[in-house]
Amino acid sequence: MTGRIHDAETGAELWEQNSGVPMQPASVNKVLTTAAALLTLDRNARLATTVLAVDSQPGLVVLKGGGDTTLSAAPEDTDTWYKGAARISDLAEQVRNTGMTVTAVRVDTSAYSGPTMAPGWDPADIEGGDIAPMEPVMLDGGRIQPTTVESRRSTRRPSTRAGPWPPPSRWIRHR
Repeated sequence: MTGRIHDAETGAELWEQNSGVPMQPASVNKVLTTAAALLTLDRNARLATTVLAVDSQPGLVVLKGGGDTTLSAAPEDTDTWYKGAARISDLAEQVRNTGMTVTAVRVDTSAYSGPTMAPGWDPADIEGGDIAPMEPVMLDGGRIQPTTVESRRSTRRPSTRAGPWPPPSRWIRHR
Protein backbone atom coordinates (compact mmCIF):
# COMPACT_ATOMS: atom_id res chain seq x y z
CA MET A 1 0.00 0.00 0.00
CA THR A 2 1.21 3.47 -0.81
CA GLY A 3 -0.16 6.86 0.08
CA ARG A 4 -0.04 10.01 2.12
CA ILE A 5 -2.49 11.41 4.69
CA HIS A 6 -2.63 15.08 5.70
CA ASP A 7 -4.57 16.83 8.44
CA ALA A 8 -7.36 18.74 6.65
CA GLU A 9 -7.05 21.79 8.91
CA THR A 10 -3.30 22.16 9.38
CA GLY A 11 -2.00 20.43 6.27
CA ALA A 12 0.46 18.51 8.44
CA GLU A 13 1.46 15.14 7.07
CA LEU A 14 0.13 12.44 9.41
CA TRP A 15 1.24 9.36 7.51
CA GLU A 16 3.27 8.52 4.43
CA GLN A 17 4.36 5.26 2.88
CA ASN A 18 6.06 5.03 -0.52
CA SER A 19 3.92 7.93 -1.78
CA GLY A 20 6.24 8.44 -4.76
CA VAL A 21 5.59 4.91 -6.04
CA PRO A 22 2.70 4.80 -8.52
CA MET A 23 0.19 2.04 -7.84
CA GLN A 24 -2.84 0.82 -9.73
CA PRO A 25 -5.96 0.62 -7.53
CA ALA A 26 -7.42 -2.86 -7.15
CA SER A 27 -10.82 -1.66 -8.37
CA VAL A 28 -9.27 -0.63 -11.70
CA ASN A 29 -7.67 -4.05 -12.03
CA LYS A 30 -11.07 -5.69 -11.47
CA VAL A 31 -12.68 -3.64 -14.26
CA LEU A 32 -9.86 -4.45 -16.69
CA THR A 33 -9.94 -8.15 -15.77
CA THR A 34 -13.71 -8.26 -16.24
CA ALA A 35 -13.47 -6.53 -19.63
CA ALA A 36 -10.79 -8.98 -20.79
CA ALA A 37 -12.87 -11.93 -19.60
CA LEU A 38 -15.99 -10.68 -21.40
CA LEU A 39 -14.01 -10.27 -24.62
CA THR A 40 -12.37 -13.68 -24.35
CA LEU A 41 -14.68 -16.13 -22.59
CA ASP A 42 -18.04 -17.58 -23.60
CA ARG A 43 -20.60 -15.48 -21.70
CA ASN A 44 -22.97 -18.44 -21.46
CA ALA A 45 -20.37 -20.81 -20.00
CA ARG A 46 -20.85 -21.94 -16.42
CA LEU A 47 -18.39 -23.35 -13.92
CA ALA A 48 -19.44 -26.84 -12.91
CA THR A 49 -18.93 -28.66 -9.65
CA THR A 50 -19.67 -32.34 -10.09
CA VAL A 51 -19.87 -35.43 -7.94
CA LEU A 52 -18.33 -38.59 -9.36
CA ALA A 53 -18.53 -42.18 -8.16
CA VAL A 54 -15.26 -44.10 -8.08
CA ASP A 55 -15.89 -47.55 -9.59
CA SER A 56 -12.73 -49.05 -8.11
CA GLN A 57 -13.69 -47.92 -4.59
CA PRO A 58 -17.36 -48.64 -3.80
CA GLY A 59 -18.87 -46.03 -1.49
CA LEU A 60 -16.38 -43.31 -2.44
CA VAL A 61 -17.60 -40.17 -4.20
CA VAL A 62 -15.43 -37.30 -5.38
CA LEU A 63 -16.56 -33.68 -5.34
CA LYS A 64 -14.72 -32.31 -8.38
CA GLY A 65 -14.27 -28.57 -8.33
CA GLY A 66 -14.48 -26.78 -11.66
CA GLY A 67 -14.14 -23.21 -10.45
CA ASP A 68 -17.23 -22.59 -8.29
CA THR A 69 -16.15 -20.44 -5.36
CA THR A 70 -19.72 -19.82 -4.22
CA LEU A 71 -21.05 -23.33 -3.55
CA SER A 72 -23.03 -22.96 -0.34
CA ALA A 73 -23.37 -25.17 2.71
CA ALA A 74 -26.29 -23.06 3.97
CA PRO A 75 -29.80 -24.51 4.13
CA GLU A 76 -32.01 -23.88 1.07
CA ASP A 77 -34.19 -21.35 2.89
CA THR A 78 -31.22 -19.24 4.01
CA ASP A 79 -30.03 -16.28 1.94
CA THR A 80 -26.27 -15.97 1.80
CA TRP A 81 -23.82 -13.40 0.50
CA TYR A 82 -23.98 -15.20 -2.88
CA LYS A 83 -27.61 -14.93 -3.98
CA GLY A 84 -28.82 -17.99 -5.89
CA ALA A 85 -25.65 -19.98 -5.27
CA ALA A 86 -25.71 -23.72 -5.85
CA ARG A 87 -26.06 -25.75 -2.65
CA ILE A 88 -23.94 -28.67 -1.58
CA SER A 89 -27.17 -30.17 -0.26
CA ASP A 90 -28.41 -30.35 -3.89
CA LEU A 91 -25.34 -32.37 -4.86
CA ALA A 92 -25.83 -34.63 -1.84
CA GLU A 93 -29.48 -35.17 -2.80
CA GLN A 94 -28.48 -36.12 -6.34
CA VAL A 95 -26.09 -38.73 -4.94
CA ARG A 96 -28.77 -40.03 -2.53
CA ASN A 97 -31.20 -40.37 -5.45
CA THR A 98 -28.83 -42.82 -7.17
CA GLY A 99 -29.30 -45.23 -4.27
CA MET A 100 -25.55 -45.39 -3.68
CA THR A 101 -24.35 -45.91 -0.12
CA VAL A 102 -21.66 -43.29 0.43
CA THR A 103 -18.93 -44.14 2.91
CA ALA A 104 -16.40 -41.45 2.00
CA VAL A 105 -16.26 -38.13 0.15
CA ARG A 106 -13.12 -36.57 -1.26
CA VAL A 107 -12.60 -33.17 -2.84
CA ASP A 108 -10.65 -32.93 -6.08
CA THR A 109 -9.08 -29.48 -6.35
CA SER A 110 -6.74 -30.41 -9.20
CA ALA A 111 -8.44 -28.03 -11.67
CA TYR A 112 -6.17 -25.26 -10.38
CA SER A 113 -2.42 -25.49 -10.09
CA GLY A 114 -0.01 -23.19 -8.38
CA PRO A 115 -0.37 -21.13 -5.23
CA THR A 116 -3.76 -20.43 -3.69
CA MET A 117 -2.71 -16.91 -2.68
CA ALA A 118 -1.59 -14.14 -5.04
CA PRO A 119 1.85 -12.58 -4.62
CA GLY A 120 1.60 -9.75 -2.12
CA TRP A 121 -1.51 -11.08 -0.38
CA ASP A 122 -1.05 -11.02 3.36
CA PRO A 123 -2.43 -14.17 5.04
CA ALA A 124 -3.45 -11.94 7.97
CA ASP A 125 -6.08 -10.39 5.66
CA ILE A 126 -7.97 -13.71 5.42
CA GLU A 127 -9.56 -13.37 8.84
CA GLY A 128 -10.44 -9.76 8.01
CA GLY A 129 -12.76 -11.05 5.30
CA ASP A 130 -11.09 -9.40 2.33
CA ILE A 131 -9.45 -12.43 0.74
CA ALA A 132 -9.46 -16.21 0.82
CA PRO A 133 -7.09 -18.78 -0.65
CA MET A 134 -8.49 -19.55 -4.12
CA GLU A 135 -9.49 -23.13 -4.88
CA PRO A 136 -11.65 -24.58 -7.69
CA VAL A 137 -14.42 -25.33 -5.21
CA MET A 138 -15.05 -23.26 -2.10
CA LEU A 139 -17.87 -23.36 0.39
CA ASP A 140 -19.44 -19.91 0.64
CA GLY A 141 -16.30 -18.23 -0.70
CA GLY A 142 -14.48 -19.34 2.44
CA ARG A 143 -16.74 -17.19 4.63
CA ILE A 144 -17.19 -18.37 8.21
CA GLN A 145 -20.66 -16.79 8.46
CA PRO A 146 -21.95 -16.64 4.87
CA THR A 147 -25.13 -14.74 5.76
CA THR A 148 -23.30 -11.55 6.77
CA VAL A 149 -21.53 -9.07 4.53
CA GLU A 150 -18.66 -8.49 6.94
CA SER A 151 -17.90 -12.17 7.55
CA ARG A 152 -14.37 -13.20 8.26
CA ARG A 153 -12.86 -15.86 6.01
CA SER A 154 -11.63 -19.16 7.31
CA THR A 155 -7.91 -19.81 7.45
CA ARG A 156 -8.66 -23.47 6.67
CA ARG A 157 -8.73 -24.63 3.07
CA PRO A 158 -11.90 -23.07 1.62
CA SER A 159 -12.87 -26.35 -0.05
CA THR A 160 -13.27 -27.98 3.37
CA ARG A 161 -14.16 -24.94 5.46
CA ALA A 162 -15.96 -25.75 8.67
CA GLY A 163 -18.78 -23.25 8.79
CA PRO A 164 -21.88 -22.91 10.90
CA TRP A 165 -23.69 -25.63 8.97
CA PRO A 166 -22.31 -29.17 9.15
CA PRO A 167 -21.06 -31.46 7.85
CA PRO A 168 -18.37 -30.45 5.30
CA SER A 169 -15.26 -30.54 7.47
CA ARG A 170 -16.30 -33.85 8.99
CA TRP A 171 -16.75 -35.79 5.78
CA ILE A 172 -14.54 -34.24 3.12
CA ARG A 173 -10.96 -35.32 2.61
CA HIS A 174 -8.60 -34.04 -0.08
CA ARG A 175 -7.27 -36.30 -2.78
